[in-house]
Amino acid sequence: MSEEEEEPRSLKDTFNVICETSESEEGKLPWEIVENWFTHAGIISFPSGMSERDAKNVFNKVSENKESVSFKELQSMVEHIANDRNKDQKELEEQLAMAIPQRRRK
Repeated sequence: MSEEEEEPRSLKDTFNVICETSESEEGKLPWEIVENWFTHAGIISFPSGMSERDAKNVFNKVSENKESVSFKELQSMVEHIANDRNKDQKELEEQLAMAIPQRRRK
């Protein structure tokens, strides 16, 4: 099986892979991992016009505990970003689905 065939194909699949490979609370991702993922996918970037601060503000809006997000909250975050930035939500979800960030070393 090629490397390409092993990659997840949906946002939910990618979210689950990141949850499994990170040391996060079950079914939730903390801000640091979300930030790394969105940066790796090119959503947080100068060309996109989305800064880390902008993304963190949306994260805080959708996160119930302000520390981590569930898949449902992540979807809400993507929806907010798409609406705020006049972007296609499906395209943003596809960008994220195809981007699995490298783990950051502490």
